[in-house]
Amino acid sequence: MTLLNDIVQILDTENIFIITITNFVSKIVTNSFKNYFRWKVAAIKHYNLEHEVEIDRNLNLIFQTLR
Repeated sequence: MTLLNDIVQILDTENIFIITITNFVSKIVTNSFKNYFRWKVAAIKHYNLEHEVEIDRNLNLIFQTLR
């Protein structure tokens, strides 16, 4: 029984670890998208809407660099 208990305990620990990592990564991704849209809104407000395509391209470059 102790071997089975040990295996269950190890699996529980790994699951907690995986869930923690998943939560951490999802927070990073969510924050990146929030920042991306904040940048975009600020840039569009700052410039004219005509420049939106250029702003998009620049923000995509920034976003790729951050990744």
